[in-house]
Amino acid sequence: MQLIPFTFALMISVLKKEGIFTRTMLLLLLSFTLLELKAQEIDEVRAYGVKVVGQFGFVFRHKPDMDHLISGHTPGLNVYLYRNYSGKKAWETNYGHPSGGIHFQALQLNNQFLGDAYAIMPFIRFPLNGIRKNPLRLTVSSGLGWLSSTFDIEDNHKNIAISSHINSAFHFELGYDYRFNDRLKAGIGVSLTHYSNGAWSVPNAGINLFSLNAGVGMMLGEKEVKNKNRNTEVEKDWQAWLWAGASGKEVYPVNRQRFFAGTIGMAVQRRMTFKSSLGTGIDFMYDHSLFDRMARDNNDASFARTMRIGTGIRYVLHIHKIEIPLEQMIYLMARYNPDTFLYHRIGIRYRINEHLIAGATLKSHFAKADYVEWHLGYKIF
Repeated sequence: MQLIPFTFALMISVLKKEGIFTRTMLLLLLSFTLLELKAQEIDEVRAYGVKVVGQFGFVFRHKPDMDHLISGHTPGLNVYLYRNYSGKKAWETNYGHPSGGIHFQALQLNNQFLGDAYAIMPFIRFPLNGIRKNPLRLTVSSGLGWLSSTFDIEDNHKNIAISSHINSAFHFELGYDYRFNDRLKAGIGVSLTHYSNGAWSVPNAGINLFSLNAGVGMMLGEKEVKNKNRNTEVEKDWQAWLWAGASGKEVYPVNRQRFFAGTIGMAVQRRMTFKSSLGTGIDFMYDHSLFDRMARDNNDASFARTMRIGTGIRYVLHIHKIEIPLEQMIYLMARYNPDTFLYHRIGIRYRINEHLIAGATLKSHFAKADYVEWHLGYKIF
C-alpha cells in the first residue's frame, strides 16, 4: 500500500497532459482502487493461470535528441503463464499470496529506426490490498529482450537508443483485476517498460515506454485453500559478504573496443525485518576504459589512477531466495573521475545455498549506466 500514493501522483500528472482515452482509463483504475479497499476477501484460489494483456502507449522522450525516434503509438501483446502461491511457505503469506511465472512480450515500436521489441521475463505479481476477490496488484518482470533494429554507423545511425540486439528488459505494471468467477477475470492497468544493454555497447540511451493495458485471464487447476496465518519472525543477525563482479563496456566514440570493468567488494548488513536488510559496504573498482578517457583528456594514464574506492548505504529486499539490492554509494578515492562523485547500484541475486549467492547488478551514475556486474558472493558469517 505504500506505493499507492506515489502511483496516484503519477496518474494525476499524466491526466493533465493526455487525451480523453488515457484520462478515462486512469480514472477507472483509480475508482476501482478506492472501491476495493473494503472488498471481499477470498479463501481459495486455483493453482495456475494464463493471462493475455494488450497494451497501447508511447515511447517516452527521456533525452532531448530522441524526437526522431517517436513517430506514433506503440501497441503490444503480453502473455503471462503463472502459479498462484497459496501460503505454503512463510514468504508467500508475508507478501500477500503473490503469483509468479513467465512473461512473454511483443511490442511494435512504430518507428523505422527502432523496429520491434520482444522479451521473455520471469515475473512476480504482488497484491497490494490483501487477499481480495478483485485485487489491486503490482507486477514486476525482469529478463532478456531482443530488438529487431539496432544502431549501425552506416545503415541506422539515427538509432541512438539501442546498439545491441540482446538487451535486458524490465516491465512494471500497476493494475486492477475483476473476477467474474473462480476461473475468469479481466483487468486494466498502467505500465512502464524499459530496454537497455547496461553500456555493453554504445549508444545505449535505452527505450522507455509508458502504456495503458487491458486483458483477460483464465485460472486453471485445482482449488487450493489460502493460508492466511503470517509468520514474520526472523533472526535479526549480522551478515558479512565478500563478492566480485565483472563485465565489459563501451564508451564513446562508437564502434571501438570493449573494455573490462569489475568490482571486488565487502558488504556488512543486518536483517531488520522478514522482508529487508540494511547495511553498508566498501567497493574496490577497476575500469580499463578510464585509460582511454584519460588519453583523450590529455591526462597521464596509470593503473593507480584507474582504481576507485567507494562506500555507502545498502538496502536489500528479500523475496524467498531472491534478493534485490538497492545501494547509494559515494567515491572515497577517485584520482581520475570524469563521472559524478555519487554512484548507485540495483540488481537481482539468487541464494544458491547458505553461503553462495549469484546475480547481476547495474552500477550507474544517476540515470547513466556504467557497467553490469555479473557476480558471485560468499557469506563469511
